Amino acid sequence: MDLKKEKNILSNVRTKETYRSKILSQSRGSQSGVFLSVGNFENYCMQQYGKPNIIPDMLESTEIERIDTLQLWISYMNNPFIAEVITAKGNDESKEFLTSLLNDLTTTI
Repeated sequence: MDLKKEKNILSNVRTKETYRSKILSQSRGSQSGVFLSVGNFENYCMQQYGKPNIIPDMLESTEIERIDTLQLWISYMNNPFIAEVITAKGNDESKEFLTSLLNDLTTTI
């Protein structure tokens, strides 16, 4: 018996592209900031876990493991050197975007 959850007609495929289309109504700056945050998260994951997309792993982990992973990323992003690099890229609102992305990630997990 296959215990995998089957997709029903109400299921949505979630990818970067579908997310990008979902936020089209936001300003270009907001969209850029969101995807800067996604890129930063992927870079962090590659550095820490050896692969850029750990979301499937997070979905199979415990709630505590997910929270710990996100907190480690937030702590990493709060590192003054990382903040300087992001600001140098022209994104002074990076923490706001990180908070928004964290909220999005935790509601989809």
